[in-house]
Amino acid sequence: MDNLDDFRDYFFEKIIKPALDQELELIGTKEVGTAEMKQLHMLVSRFQRGIILLTDADIWPNVEIPLNLGSVVTPAEAFGLREDHLENCYNYVKTVFEQGQYEDAADICLLLTRLAPNERAFWIALAMSEQMKGDHTLSALAYSKALELGASDLTPALYATVCLVHSGKREMAYKLLNEVLDECEGEDVEFDLRAEEMLDQLA
Repeated sequence: MDNLDDFRDYFFEKIIKPALDQELELIGTKEVGTAEMKQLHMLVSRFQRGIILLTDADIWPNVEIPLNLGSVVTPAEAFGLREDHLENCYNYVKTVFEQGQYEDAADICLLLTRLAPNERAFWIALAMSEQMKGDHTLSALAYSKALELGASDLTPALYATVCLVHSGKREMAYKLLNEVLDECEGEDVEFDLRAEEMLDQLA
């Protein structure tokens, strides 16, 4: 990229906007109004806070942002981050979570899921952190993304169902779990039993 303005545009298009789109999809609207713009500003603030927390802990690497992003594949690469950098951040998240600092853990995880959106462990960590914070809607979204990235492990579907119920989306919870059970029935006997029991309770 030729200048900082180009990089800001890239950051918005590749990291911020997809995050907002996922939020809007969950609540069933594609319109961007005042409430959605407030949500956007909130997400930007949380991304910034995640970087600040990692910087204060001497975890965020001191790397130069590449100016030529022609070969960049992930947002992490746009920041000049390597796999070991992300692993260090993730290990720090686990420490923060174990200390009960769920808001800090959630903000760092939110950042990590945007930097490496296909890393399932980051989505699980975000879901757990948001659940402990009490934000069941975002937690359900993160669990659902983790399910999408690792369909062989169906456990996130159960957690997503619980979070949707807690957020008042009972019908959505039933639909999600029922669809997963229909598609994957027989692959995991223990999951089948737990899912059927939860569906009976939701019916």
